[in-house]
Amino acid sequence: MLPNFICPGAAKAGTTSLFQVLNQHSEIYLPDVKETFFFWNNDFYKGKKWYEEKYYKNVVNEKIIGDITPLDMYFDYVPERIQKTLGSNIKIIFMLRNPANRAFSHYLMSLRQGFETKSFEEALNLESLRLKGSVEDQRFFSYSDRGFYGKQIALFQKIFKRENMHFVVFEEFIKEPEKVTKEIFNFLNINQNQSINYNIHTNKGFIFKYPRLNFFMRKYESYIHQFSKLIPSTLKHKFSKFIYKKDLKNSKSLKMKENTKKELLKNYFDDIVLTEELTGLNLDSWKQF
Repeated sequence: MLPNFICPGAAKAGTTSLFQVLNQHSEIYLPDVKETFFFWNNDFYKGKKWYEEKYYKNVVNEKIIGDITPLDMYFDYVPERIQKTLGSNIKIIFMLRNPANRAFSHYLMSLRQGFETKSFEEALNLESLRLKGSVEDQRFFSYSDRGFYGKQIALFQKIFKRENMHFVVFEEFIKEPEKVTKEIFNFLNINQNQSINYNIHTNKGFIFKYPRLNFFMRKYESYIHQFSKLIPSTLKHKFSKFIYKKDLKNSKSLKMKENTKKELLKNYFDDIVLTEELTGLNLDSWKQF
């Protein structure tokens, strides 16, 4: 079985929370990993059968089968790959967040993971140059560019039917998760009256005091995992807890400058209007700068 619904993004717009909520529904099947990355990287060339066996071999009789990979919204070649693999009648859920706030949240993530060392303003100035680099550079440093939702949604609407698309505003999802989730269930045509835990807080904003240490640990994760097998589990847990507490720093001390936010929203204004036209949403709150 292959997915009959996807959520291609946007990144840092509540897709992880959506995954946690949808994964509780008995009629929905999602892979063990939230993001398959199949449609944007070279795994695509391994073929449809590989994709199915890798992520969906355990589907039983679930009505809705999903793939939630936020990067799929950003790369312009992905919609056609999705159509070729899954057909034209799949359902698509877009998660959209104030693009300036999304950009800063994306920056904090790259900073936390050790990929970013510049200030937010410096990173924005470098962005156009960085986006000429590798696919990984485009993935980690596309802070402002990812926020042009209208341009990205338009590419999907060239291939997929508008009636098969559902648009969720992140700010509304956070404010009224049960109401918004039941609207998603209705869109997917599944039971709305299941017991769901909506009190989910994922990917909280924080940075590490030593991001390079975090980057090193991520880069050599497989080697560290092999070495850790030699350490007793109790000692390993205590060590991990100690490192985490020492390294963690609340990100509330890092806030986007008001002038930076204003400039970003000015740049986004026309695309926000386009997004409203394509989705039918009222996004007036995003236009205030």
